[in-house]
Amino acid sequence: MIKYGKIVNGQLVEVDMTVADAKPVIYAEITGFDQLKYYVIQDPPIDTGNNIYMGVKILELPPEKIISEFGILHLSPKVVDTF
Repeated sequence: MIKYGKIVNGQLVEVDMTVADAKPVIYAEITGFDQLKYYVIQDPPIDTGNNIYMGVKILELPPEKIISEFGILHLSPKVVDTF
């Protein structure tokens, strides 16, 4: 089923196809990945002219928190792939 939407204040708003300026929404396909090592986040919507594209990023899960006498070490996730 095709979904339609508009971008309002940088966010996708799903609307009926009869609404003025409504465009089909295309969602990126997510390829297989190891869910124990990676996670997926959705990118902001992109107006490509004829439709709205919703891309994704696959990120590496942060390593286990390392607790030492100096506290907890937090590491930022690394972007592995973008679709």
